[in-house]
Amino acid sequence: MDEPRSLETPFSSQQATVRVAKRGNTRLIAGVGALCLVFVVIGIILGKSKGSSDQYRTMEAFPVADFMENYESLQGGRFKLSGIVDAELGTEEGTGKLVTFRDSQSKKVVPVLIPDEVMPNHSLSKSQRYKVVLEVGRGGVLSATNLEKE
Repeated sequence: MDEPRSLETPFSSQQATVRVAKRGNTRLIAGVGALCLVFVVIGIILGKSKGSSDQYRTMEAFPVADFMENYESLQGGRFKLSGIVDAELGTEEGTGKLVTFRDSQSKKVVPVLIPDEVMPNHSLSKSQRYKVVLEVGRGGVLSATNLEKE
């Protein structure tokens, strides 16, 4: 608890009482401050390491121009696409949803089949931005294996 101490003021008729904190409280405040600093440093370290666990970081960007020119050369490949939902073209039970994305770099529209296994956690709306992991299948069909809102 604080200790009361008298303090003389320049005014001779007045005397003030001041409460002075004990040393233990100062140490407590310093300890709490140090603990907060440790949490801030841990937060910064975790924030930086989050980027290194990003599954999209090492993937090659989807080459839209190459796909449009010759999709067979990309067949079987996995790529990342950063795009904006352009339109939903339809849904077929057991197969998935066909959605067009506008590629962020080339601004070209790309049709992507999003299987039911990938879709349940997402409701897509036009103009939403997504990161999509694509597989180029037979006949140039693009299937999403993962979908993440940006």
